[in-house]
Amino acid sequence: MGLRSPVHTLARLINPFNAAVTLQAIFHPAYRTSHQHTALRLGYQNAAVIKGEGGEFERNPDARTLVMGIQDGVSYETEWDMLSESRSDVEESFDLNEFISVWQGETKHEYGEKAVIGTLALTLVALKKAESMDDAMVMAQKMWDERLG
Repeated sequence: MGLRSPVHTLARLINPFNAAVTLQAIFHPAYRTSHQHTALRLGYQNAAVIKGEGGEFERNPDARTLVMGIQDGVSYETEWDMLSESRSDVEESFDLNEFISVWQGETKHEYGEKAVIGTLALTLVALKKAESMDDAMVMAQKMWDERLG
């Protein structure tokens, strides 16, 4: 039928290596709460669930990001602001050479860089490496800027 089964959803909740934090993305916003509550019932101490780009854990710079999370066994909900002033243009095609060029610092890609930095900031908060969203964004920007050594 071309639809994902409930097993697909279940697979996103499996943590076979007992990672300190789980990062989950869903496509349908209504599932954020059920993933958060299920993670709590499974005993997860630290988790973050977002509506990701295409269902992947990626912060969309053009939209506010609602995080349904767990920190130290306690559920929380927080919203991160948009990173872009306006909607980004739709990519007509994807060129691996452009990705490489951006990674190597030879060219800029505003949307892509904001997505990477914003996703990294969410991760830093989930890992308790940053005290606040603002601190996380500063740390993530620094990591991006220093990636080339």
